[in-house]
Order: sequence, then structure tokens, then C-alpha cells
Amino acid sequence: MRKVLGDGGAGLNALLDELSSNLNSQAPQEAHVLHLFAQLRAITQEATQVQTHADGHVTLSWIAGDYLRVATLALLAWAWTRIEAAQPTDAARWHASASALRAWILPEFDMRLNIIRAQFKSA
Repeated sequence: MRKVLGDGGAGLNALLDELSSNLNSQAPQEAHVLHLFAQLRAITQEATQVQTHADGHVTLSWIAGDYLRVATLALLAWAWTRIEAAQPTDAARWHASASALRAWILPEFDMRLNIIRAQFKSA
């Protein structure tokens, strides 16, 4: 089996460390991003473990779409914390968009994680 995650997720973890460095765990939205990053790290670790099973029926290509969506959602949540931290003069303009993101888009993160983990369990 070809190693898809040859670095074991080290590159992704380094990126998440860099992005996390300015987040405040006491600020609710930033704490949520830190939680998403932790879950992204965990699913990456799970994927590296599944990849090493010689008899595994799951190939990482089966979860690639869901995995990329999870990563994208975590990074999108981080990006919005940066938009909000900039405190533009028209901050009210961004409030509705941030609320919609958190209410309608970010909940997909948990759904995608569950889909990936279900694939791992079926192997």
C-alpha cells in the first residue's frame, strides 16, 4: 500500500500549531477553533493508523473528500476568527455572516467526522 500520509500528519500539525499560536482559549469562538483543530489532529492520527493495517478494507481515497471537507471547515472557522479580530469599522456587516457560518456551515464538521469514523469501523 502506498503511504499517503508519509509524514504522519506532521506537516498539518505544524500548520495547526502556527495558526493556533495567536488564538485565545478563553474567547469562545477561538476556543471552538482550537477544539476543531484538536479533532482534525485526532482524525489525521486515526487515518494514519488505518493506513498501516495490512488487512484494512478502507483505503484513504474513500475518505479523502470528507477529510478535505473537515480540514476546510476547521480552517474556515479559523479565518473567521481572524476577520473578527481585525475589528473593522463595519463590524456589524460581518456579524450576520459569522452567525450563519456557525449555525449552518460549521456543524457539518461533526457530520463529516462521523462519516469518516464509520468508514474506519467498517474496515
